[in-house]
Amino acid sequence: MSNLNAFYKIGAVGLILTIALHVCFANVAENSIVHTGFALLYPSWIAFLGLGFLSKRKVEVEE
Repeated sequence: MSNLNAFYKIGAVGLILTIALHVCFANVAENSIVHTGFALLYPSWIAFLGLGFLSKRKVEVEE
């Protein structure tokens, strides 16, 4: 995993933690406000993953 881009690492870890917390909080609190708060975080982590993926692909194409 050392050859992965920092954006990719941030996106992957952030997405995994957000999913885990979302599942935990969804089981504890039955409010729809919980889902709205987490739904706003998912696009940011997916954007980080996308940037990391594209950066890695760009490096592979240049080699």
